[in-house]
Amino acid sequence: MAGRNDTNKRKARDAVIMGGTMLGGAAAATYSGTADERKSTAIKKKIREKREERSKARKTKSANMKTQLAQQNIKNLERIKEKDLSAKDRKIRRELINREKAAIKGLKPPTLVKTAAKLGLKSIPGVGTFLALFGSTPAYRRGGNVSKKHR
Repeated sequence: MAGRNDTNKRKARDAVIMGGTMLGGAAAATYSGTADERKSTAIKKKIREKREERSKARKTKSANMKTQLAQQNIKNLERIKEKDLSAKDRKIRRELINREKAAIKGLKPPTLVKTAAKLGLKSIPGVGTFLALFGSTPAYRRGGNVSKKHR
């Protein structure tokens, strides 16, 4: 009976060794799988960071361009003399200047409809339209007829 007992112990020991080997193999497979996941996660993170960096640069550039455009519009609006405008047009000019100053500060100005309602008007022209109407540019710069004979 003693031999049978040794055989059972040997089988049990071999089973433990086999189980440990299989467990180690599974752990190694899991580790190698997570290593690939870590690499891909790191790559995705780098791509995301580059994308965010480009986006931030683009937003900064567009904000700077909006500020420059607003400053140019203010300069052009201030160039128009108030004495040459009617009372209604003076109100519109002042309000357009205020809107451009708000844009420089980074604030979002109210819509033209709300601004017009505040002034008691039905509508307000945009800055470009207002400048085109009252800006002091020669007729030929705005597309008027020019005699080509006299050039």
